Amino acid sequence: MIYFPGGVKSKFHKGFTLAEVLLIIIILGVIACETIPTLIKDYQNKVLVVQAKKAFSTFSQMSQKMLADNGGTLAGNCFIGGYNVAFNCMKPYLSVAKECGAGTGCFYNDGSGTGYTNLGGGDTYYNNMDSLVTSNPPE
Repeated sequence: MIYFPGGVKSKFHKGFTLAEVLLIIIILGVIACETIPTLIKDYQNKVLVVQAKKAFSTFSQMSQKMLADNGGTLAGNCFIGGYNVAFNCMKPYLSVAKECGAGTGCFYNDGSGTGYTNLGGGDTYYNNMDSLVTSNPPE
């Protein structure tokens, strides 16, 4: 009760009760539990889209430079003879973070020589992964 001058009583209280505050906190917690995973997933999807667009742009620019340097064609010895031949043709047009050759320094080797364990715990297999390619070389 609040007493005003003259002895008038009022039943209006200032503030919230503990039960009201706890109820609001619980409701906000439930809403957060429902929305935060969705926000995280949306962010991760946007990151993957940006990475895919960057990889596509890198490969597209590399292909255009190769076409310009080879008279408008990609035919020839670059794509005959397997991965290593194609990689060696593309290497001048890309920035290579690390070229391992037959070494095992580019990825964590799981002991099989060709299989590598990814961060998700599953196995990913590459055939003679020579390099980790990051982006276009500086002009």
